[in-house]
Formats: sequence, C-alpha cells, structure tokens
Amino acid sequence: MKKVFTVVILLITLTVVKGQVKENVKYQIVNKSGAVIDVHKASKDNNANVALWDNKKAANQQFYFIKFNDFYYIKNVNSGKALDIKKGIDKKKTNIHQYQINLTDAQKFKIVDAKDGYYYLVSAKGNYLSSETVHGQRGSNIILWSKSNVAKWKFVEVK
Repeated sequence: MKKVFTVVILLITLTVVKGQVKENVKYQIVNKSGAVIDVHKASKDNNANVALWDNKKAANQQFYFIKFNDFYYIKNVNSGKALDIKKGIDKKKTNIHQYQINLTDAQKFKIVDAKDGYYYLVSAKGNYLSSETVHGQRGSNIILWSKSNVAKWKFVEVK
C-alpha cells in the first residue's frame, strides 16, 4: 500500500510540474517565429518598453519566474523589474512594459498549456500576452490580446 501511495504522489507531482518553469532558473520567452521578449536597449528604468527581438542571449532577454499562489511574476534578469501591464489596464491592446515589482495584478500571469509544446501567459483578468503583429516579427511590441497562435510561448532555459 505504501508503494502505491508513493507512486500516486509522484505522478501527481509530475503532472503539476510538467511544462512549468522552475524558480531561480533563467529563461528566454520565445514565440513561434523564434524571436524573444526583450527589454528595449537593456533599460533598467521603470516603464521601459518590452518587444520581440532577435535572440542575442543577453540578460535583458532573460527572465526569472517567481511563483505567487496560482500566478507568476516575470522578472527581468538585467533590470530586476517585472513584466507589467501599462497603467494596470488589463484589456486587449494594452502595452506591456517593465516596472518595479509591486505585487499588483498588473504583474501576475498564469502559465497555461497550449497542448502543442507552447504555453500561454494569461493575465489576472484573462487576457493573453501576445505581440502586436500577426507573425510576431522583430520589433513588435508585447501587448495583451485574445487567445491565438501569436500568443503562444516557449520557455527556454538559459545555461
């Protein structure tokens, strides 16, 4: 009976952890075109814009995921600031920038499995982190949008 119980607990744990990110690990957030989320010009300032860019493996393109209940704060390695919904307006077309971590809903995102090797980053009110262009091209601002192929991301661990 003890072995069965251990196996069940292990399976439950694997189900919860599979596809999720680990804390204290650096990740790049990559869209289907291969572009990565990038803090503009490696800024360390509040309100610095966040857009897609070519993968340079730079610190301003790397993020930590900090677990908080059912959500994550996504903290930039270079600046120490979190991805943030501009002015806290959680609706479609709102721009994403970085801002000091303040524990508001504007910085909380859920990770939802898209069932194809990609994931959605969903805001506290249910909008999806996306890019402003249909193909997720370099230079495209990161915005909130509805569920779509453009709103899918992979989390690639930085070694």
